[in-house]
Amino acid sequence: MSPPANLLTMFSGVILTGGGSRRMGRDKAFIDVPLPPSGAPDPAPRTGPLVLVPANALRGAGAYEVLCIGGDEAGLRRLGLTWHADDHPGDGPLGGLITALRTAALPVVVVLTCDLVRIDAPSVRGLAGALDRAPDAQGAMPVLDGRRQILTAAYRRTVLPTLEAAFAAGERSVRRALEGVEIATVEHLDPEVLVDVDSPGDLDKYAPGFTPAKGTPLDIPEIDVAALADLHATGATIIDVRNPDEYETAHVPGAALIPLPEVPERIGEIPTDGPVYVICAVGGRSRKACELLAAQGHDATNIAGGTNAWVEAGYEVNTGPTP
Repeated sequence: MSPPANLLTMFSGVILTGGGSRRMGRDKAFIDVPLPPSGAPDPAPRTGPLVLVPANALRGAGAYEVLCIGGDEAGLRRLGLTWHADDHPGDGPLGGLITALRTAALPVVVVLTCDLVRIDAPSVRGLAGALDRAPDAQGAMPVLDGRRQILTAAYRRTVLPTLEAAFAAGERSVRRALEGVEIATVEHLDPEVLVDVDSPGDLDKYAPGFTPAKGTPLDIPEIDVAALADLHATGATIIDVRNPDEYETAHVPGAALIPLPEVPERIGEIPTDGPVYVICAVGGRSRKACELLAAQGHDATNIAGGTNAWVEAGYEVNTGPTP
């Protein structure tokens, strides 16, 4: 397929689909969510994989092509999407962005992530239009809470050598790689369309009505006690789901006791405004608790090895009934 002659009015669309989805615990691209209206008569509520939200927004905005970079090739192709391997798998979004700019057919590329649950066609046109009105800029992106939204943006492919040079020098941050690059600000975009979902709690907040894949248990993120120790130092929320006698013998300082059988009735005590780390003796009961919490929209992470591993590693413990 050859690019059209009038390139200034056209753009390529790219979705970055190669992220690890660590906080979500499963591939975000394929979580079923309510899809925004397509514009066609459709009286029934429409749901589908999350990746179709940015894909439909790009198509609706008139993208010349829609490419997915990285991730589940078979799954994305089954959705009718065009897939391209990430040239730098595992090296974060900068590698994906470089691959996108190398692969796209047109000089202007609108880049989105697969977890933009409310992005729409007018907003995509706003990104491309802002770049078109700024001929000296190499990128155009909105600003939210004082930060440029570097992965909800339009780029000129002329920025590629700058990004490749930074990458070759060891840089992996898109934000730092863009230092010194002229960037236009996209005005008047509704902040709601910039919302992305990183955790089950985000889904519950921003995409009510999402449904886990039927017949498939929730994939629960898991960390070891060394990672928990680092998080503990920052005041992380820790829930211990063992029995009271186990808890009183030794527990992670600050961990709140909610025995597993009591989790369903006491779920309202567990914060929903951030990650929750769940621990038991070795990791089995805490995983079940995480599944209960995740089903209710909590961002819950299991602690592999549990309190036994914490004690064996020599970390500080508390005893008795108080955290």
